[in-house]
Amino acid sequence: MANTGTAARTAKATTTAKATTAEKPLSRTEIYDHFAGLWGLKRAQVRQMLEVDFAEYAIAQVRERGACHLPGLGKMVLSHRRARLGRNPQTGEPINLSAKTTLKVRLNTAVKNEIAG
Repeated sequence: MANTGTAARTAKATTTAKATTAEKPLSRTEIYDHFAGLWGLKRAQVRQMLEVDFAEYAIAQVRERGACHLPGLGKMVLSHRRARLGRNPQTGEPINLSAKTTLKVRLNTAVKNEIAG
């Protein structure tokens, strides 16, 4: 009898996971509308704050300091990859990959736990 309950919970969790992955992510307009209502501002003001002011500030901080905290989410960090030998996935032949700098977003543990469960 206990196995039936477990199977039912597993089936329900699988169905729920499929339903949430099928939904579209929020559009920028929906996000702006949400915060405009929350903060009592116009959509254009919210767009200015998020897309222009915050984005420019974050970019400047990453350039100057190599990282920028995203309050409540995590931080953006510059990552330096060394040159290495890779492989062409179609032919399998070796390829020299040059060194490069990339940007990573590292989520807070609390955010990871909230999303992944």
